[in-house]
Amino acid sequence: MIIKIYRKFGIALLAAVAMLAACANIKAPSGGPDDKTPPSVLESVPKGNVTNFSKFPVEISFSEWVEKASVTENVKINPEAKLKFSWSGKTLKIRPADSLAENTTYCISLEPGYRDISGNNPSNEFSLVFSTGNVIDSGKISGKIFTNAKDYSMLYYKIDEINPDTLNIAVTKPAGRAKLGTSGTFNIQALRNGKYRIFLLNDRNDDRCYNEGYEEVAAACRDIVVSDSNKSNYIAFYNAKMHDKVPPELQNAVATGARTVRLAFKEPIAERSIRAEQFSVSDSAESEKIPVVSAYRSGSDSSVIFVLLGQKLSAEKSYRCRIAISAGALADSVGNAIKRDTISELFAGTDAEETPLPMEIKCNTADSAKNIAPDAKLIINFSRPLLSECKLADIKLTQTGKVNSLAVKTEFINSKRLEIIPEKELSGYSEYDFSITLREIRPAFADSIVPDTTISINFTTEDRRLFGSLAGKIKTNQAVPAVGKYIVLAYDGQKNYAAVCDDSLGWKFPALHDGEYVLNVFFDADGDGKFDCGDATPFRFAEKFFMTERKVKVIQRWNIDDCIIDLKD
Repeated sequence: MIIKIYRKFGIALLAAVAMLAACANIKAPSGGPDDKTPPSVLESVPKGNVTNFSKFPVEISFSEWVEKASVTENVKINPEAKLKFSWSGKTLKIRPADSLAENTTYCISLEPGYRDISGNNPSNEFSLVFSTGNVIDSGKISGKIFTNAKDYSMLYYKIDEINPDTLNIAVTKPAGRAKLGTSGTFNIQALRNGKYRIFLLNDRNDDRCYNEGYEEVAAACRDIVVSDSNKSNYIAFYNAKMHDKVPPELQNAVATGARTVRLAFKEPIAERSIRAEQFSVSDSAESEKIPVVSAYRSGSDSSVIFVLLGQKLSAEKSYRCRIAISAGALADSVGNAIKRDTISELFAGTDAEETPLPMEIKCNTADSAKNIAPDAKLIINFSRPLLSECKLADIKLTQTGKVNSLAVKTEFINSKRLEIIPEKELSGYSEYDFSITLREIRPAFADSIVPDTTISINFTTEDRRLFGSLAGKIKTNQAVPAVGKYIVLAYDGQKNYAAVCDDSLGWKFPALHDGEYVLNVFFDADGDGKFDCGDATPFRFAEKFFMTERKVKVIQRWNIDDCIIDLKD
């Protein structure tokens, strides 16, 4: 009888433990519609902007059950201080681990990386400001980034008490940080009067420092002064980028065939920087030089270069491949060129014969193709690399039904690709005939010259009559700098189209597909036609970006000529 009582008690105890475990690990209920509603802060104690505050804990109550660890790891306090956390139901309680500084304004921020038990994130951060003295510092810097960078942070540095030229954000911790919400907005509060320098950073390792070559960064277009007369400041960012300043590094060389060496680099190589003369191959004893006849980038991996040799390697020997800058600098995709006079790599020879693909010559534009862009290039692709540039003859690009041939430029980008570029943009909704004869085609691994090949195609350009046009002027109360141009960006949700303003600040998009566009503007100070997001080391301000976010509807065959973009500084 006693045994039965204990068994019943044990079963009840196990059930109770299971219930407690379920309560401790709250999960979204099964069944019913999916929870798509993000969590929010219902209330806080104190409400905020309280002076002489010392009555801890600070309490933050949520609208629903949240993942507690995701909340506490997203709580930040500026100026920095160690915090302790506890929970009471849906309410987080925050206490300082040590005494806070006297007469100091603090801002506790709950960054938008936390989530509810269904995995939903809020779109913006929550902030609570209080002071341990009788004054609240009320300076603000807010803004938005155009590109999708919800995991990025704004780092801000107070620079009026230091020499800003000595600021190195790779080692110096910021005065504070504000994380971007999913909407791309940020809000820095409780700032003391003074001068601030702002950086946008993808802080991948969350160390509040910039790691060059690993993290994307952008500088603001100006330093910001917070004062009694200028408490609120707004600044827009366009994007951030990885600043790669390291030349390409050769990882290894491998003979993939008796006449082919594969060179693998640590990063993509700029295709137009590759020349056969840059490469030399010799045996490891330096007694025999192997002629290099061609070099080209892999079609599937832009960090790989294939070097073709004029004679076969031996499986009994080792070889060394060298890259010299005397024949032109080999560069990575962002323009960093090899600076060392010579880099080299040893590799083992092989007598394995290459098995080349059948030789095929194709144009990127098919015969009878429709809706070709008027500014498109005609590209001839060779399935096997050429040992020398073939002869080009009888090149004709004419509008169908007309006699005069249009002027074109021809360029071998590498030993497998030839580009034909019309010197003037083609007409829209027009039919064209193109033909070219290729002579003395000498492909690699072939015993003879390929017979002359003529490519003839007919194509029709897209009907620009179905496009709409958009034009207008920029209005600004600021003096326009003598050097540089305003550039208007029209964004259709996937791509930015650019229009350079003339001297009267007029701009025009002559042909846009129908749809809705968001208009923004930047000032192209260096005249390269691209937005410069600045740099951290060495420091350089970004070009000025105006996020007008004005939306315009473009309709087929309609011309909008009076779109005014008012730039408010």
